[in-house]
Amino acid sequence: MEKVELITVAEAARIAETDRFITVDGDTTVNPAFLDMILRFDDTLYKDHVFSWAGTNAVNGLVYGNGSLKCWPREQALNMSTHE
Repeated sequence: MEKVELITVAEAARIAETDRFITVDGDTTVNPAFLDMILRFDDTLYKDHVFSWAGTNAVNGLVYGNGSLKCWPREQALNMSTHE
């Protein structure tokens, strides 16, 4: 397993080199198909939206809608005080 550094959303936004970036919760296993996904949306309508994907709890099998993977708009993340 590769060593992973834990950082905040704001730190991720500061180092992002694109208009959007993906965060992965620490208890999340990413489905390899996610890496091939292309997300298309109207940026004029969804410029400030955070897209979230549900995660499956490995202990009880329940799916939670709060998401374990999120696609953030960089500018919004840079200007927020918390991601909650």
